[in-house]
Amino acid sequence: MKKVIILIFSMLLFSNIQAQRQKELAKFIVLEANSNGIDYTDWALEKDNYLIFFLNEHGELCFSNVTNGGQSYGSVSNMKHQGIKESYNSYGADFYTFRWRYINDYDDKKGSAIVELTKIYKQQAVAFEIKMIIENMDILIYKGYMEGSLNLDKYLY
Repeated sequence: MKKVIILIFSMLLFSNIQAQRQKELAKFIVLEANSNGIDYTDWALEKDNYLIFFLNEHGELCFSNVTNGGQSYGSVSNMKHQGIKESYNSYGADFYTFRWRYINDYDDKKGSAIVELTKIYKQQAVAFEIKMIIENMDILIYKGYMEGSLNLDKYLY
């Protein structure tokens, strides 16, 4: 029993230390998820899927796709931005593209993706769509709403 308590305490301490090293900038709560045209929203909701931008312990911008089963995380590079002004027919939006180098903590697979993030400024909340094209050409699309504020201007290339 002591070993179990020590193990649980160690895991909690490690996750707390990890959280202190990372500064979360914005969280994207997933309400819809799609992989290569196949809806997997139920799975994403069941797994509490969300995406975040954070700064690592070196102050570098990173991105993570998180579920209660693990995460894919890594650095962001080649960030580009285009603003879209609000009009009578459409909401204002920000469109970002970037390269994401990631590693999965659940299977140690490494890879990279081109990511397109659209933030849509609605009256009720900031909605988002994130489209990832990973190296094997799979296309993942996530939609939902954003928590927090996010200014990525200093990370643009």
